[in-house]
Order: sequence, then C-alpha cells, then structure tokens
Amino acid sequence: MTPERWKQVKGVVGAALDRPAEERGALVDAACAGDAELRTEVESLLASASEAHEFLETAGRPALLRPPPEGRPETRAGARVGPYRILGEIGSRYERAVAISALNGTGLDELLGALETVAEQDMVRLKMLVPYGREQVLYELRQLGGLEGSEFTERGTVAWGRAPRASLHRFQPFLLEPA
Repeated sequence: MTPERWKQVKGVVGAALDRPAEERGALVDAACAGDAELRTEVESLLASASEAHEFLETAGRPALLRPPPEGRPETRAGARVGPYRILGEIGSRYERAVAISALNGTGLDELLGALETVAEQDMVRLKMLVPYGREQVLYELRQLGGLEGSEFTERGTVAWGRAPRASLHRFQPFLLEPA
C-alpha cells in the first residue's frame, strides 16, 4: 500500500469512527464509491475497531476493574485467571524474578525488598583513616554506601560504614581493617 493510499484509508476510517455506528455505512458508501479495494480495507479496519471496543466493554473492562482475588491465584501453566490463561510462571524461567502489575502496582513492594536484599549482600563493612584535607573520601562513602560514624583524631578522621564491593578500591589507601 502506498503512503497516499494509506492516508486515504486512514481518512475514511477516522471519519467513520467519528460518526455513530448507524451512520457509518452511508459514509463508507460515499467515500469508497466504485473503489472495491478501498472499501475492503476500510471495512476490515472498522470491524477490528468494533471488536476491540466490544472486548473492552464486555470481557476486558470488568476483568480490569475487578480487585485482585484474595490470596495467590492458581499459577500452574494452563490455569485461567479471569479472561487470562497462564502460559508459565516467570520464576520458573528466571531465578529471583518478580512480576509487577502495570495496572495496580501489585508486586512493587516485593521488587523493592528483593533489590534491597541484593544490594545488602553486595555491601562490605569498612573502617578507615582519612587524613584531614581529603574529606571528599568521606563524601564518597556517604554517597556510595553509608557513613555510619566518624571520630576525629590527631592523624585524621576515623570513619566506618558500608560500601559496595565493586567500589572498595576507591577506599583501599585509607583502610584500617581489611574488608
């Protein structure tokens, strides 16, 4: 289909959808007079639009607006939840997978908990002596992990906290205790 033809089809379909269903036939007759190919394309798109509208008004909308059922629904492959059929459980393919509903956010708290757990596992405790004038190191620790405490001494600031294992090399020159 040429771009010009597609523009023509879209114009007729758009005009038809802007009218009540009972007026569409007359509009399509007038717009497609003698052009069977145009008429076939327009009627096909109008039928698809009608099917989508019917789905949302009947099967889809009530299922989307219903609150989620209490407890965990049946999740074995082949089971049905409302109008949907379970193809397989995400967790069976991807270890530690968490599903989140785009509709109502169900699962978001579980995802945040899982991310926090993974982040905690990657953190290492450290204690270091940071010479005066190198406060940027303390700022980095605060940003990357967490500065849990500090103490001022004659030689500099003794600080302790947690940092991601991957960034430990940044603090290596200042470590008092091996991580």
